Amino acid sequence: MRYVVFECRKCGHNLYVENTEDLFKKIGRVSNYDCPACGEEPDGNWVLLGLKKEFPVQEGGAE
Repeated sequence: MRYVVFECRKCGHNLYVENTEDLFKKIGRVSNYDCPACGEEPDGNWVLLGLKKEFPVQEGGAE
């Protein structure tokens, strides 16, 4: 699976979106998301970082 990665301009939180056939619809929705980490409003907040092959696994996360 491949993911399109966006970053919050304020806090650097990464948002991963599955690269599927309806990717452009998903990107449109991302542009309306508040940042879940810092609450920054969506207007011009998300920066496109690029593509990733895997979703990162954080150490110490929920099991």
